[in-house]
Amino acid sequence: MLRKLLISLPLLLILFLSIKGSLADDAGLNETSITINVSVATVTQIRINPTSVNWTTINPGSTGGVREIDVINIGSTNVTGIYGYVDTIADESMNPIGNSSAQAYAAGGVLTLRRNETGTLHYFAGRLDWNYTRTADAIQLITLPTGAVSWGWARNASYEYVWAVVNGTPMNATDGFGCNETGTVIRMNKYDDVGNTTTRDVNSVSTSYPGGWQGSTPDWGLFSFEEGPWAGYCVAVFRNCTKIYSYKFDKRNTGGTNFAQCNNTQYFNTTTFIGPSEVQTINLDSWVPYGTPAGDLLQGTLTIYATTQLTG
Repeated sequence: MLRKLLISLPLLLILFLSIKGSLADDAGLNETSITINVSVATVTQIRINPTSVNWTTINPGSTGGVREIDVINIGSTNVTGIYGYVDTIADESMNPIGNSSAQAYAAGGVLTLRRNETGTLHYFAGRLDWNYTRTADAIQLITLPTGAVSWGWARNASYEYVWAVVNGTPMNATDGFGCNETGTVIRMNKYDDVGNTTTRDVNSVSTSYPGGWQGSTPDWGLFSFEEGPWAGYCVAVFRNCTKIYSYKFDKRNTGGTNFAQCNNTQYFNTTTFIGPSEVQTINLDSWVPYGTPAGDLLQGTLTIYATTQLTG
C-alpha cells in the first residue's frame, strides 16, 4: 500500500502541474490591443553628399575630370524641381582680366554641371565673361555691330568666342548705358577665335548668332541662345554692359533677380519628382580657360534648391 501511495504522488504532481499550465494558457486569452497613430509633419529638406568637391593643378585650357554629388530627399514631400547656382557674381565683382592673382577669379566661374542622363551636356553653373573694351583696338580685326558698347571673349576651357553687346534704351540713369533695356543686342561668333576676320566678325549673320531677348531684371538683360557655341545657354548682360553671365540651371527668383525668365533654364531632376529617401545625382566638372593665373581660385559655393508638392 505504501509503495502504491509513493508511486501515486508523482502522478498527482504531474497532473497538478499540467492543470496549472493549462490555466496559465487560458489566462493569456485575457490580452488586449492598442492602436498606434503617427503623423509626419510636412518638411522640405535635402542633403548633399559629399559636402565639398576639389580639383587641383589643372592645366589652363583643360578640364579637371567629372565628379558626382548626390542630392538626397530627406524631407517628407516630393521634390519636383532641383536647381542650383554658384556665387560667381558676388565673388568676382571686379573685372579680373590682366590680374596675375588667381584669387581675382571665382572658382564657381569654372564649374560646370550636367544632368545625370545619357546624352546630356555640361553647362557652366554661372560664368562671368568680362568686356575687353579698354582701348578702341583692344581686339584686332574685330567687326562690330553698329552701336556696340562692349565686347570680349566667352571662354570654355580650350575655346574662345568673340561676343559684342549693343545697349538698349532708355539709357540707365546709374551706369549710363542700359543693357537690361529693350533693344539690347548680344551677338556671339560661331567659330573658335584664331585671330582672323572670320572668327572676329560679330556683325555678319554668316559668322555670328544673336541671343533671343527673354526679358529683364533691375540688373540684367536676359537672352537665350539656340545655335552656336552657347546653344542651350541663358546669357545675362549686366545693366552697364561690362560683363555677361552664362548659366543653365540657375532658376533664382529672389529680390530683383529672376534668372528663371529665360526659357533655356532647366532642372537637374531626371524624373517627374524625387520621393522621400530618393536620390538625384548631378555631374560636375571644372573647365579652366586659357589665361587663368596659377594658384587657388577664390573658393566658391554651389547652392542647391528644391521645390516640392505634397505627397499622395
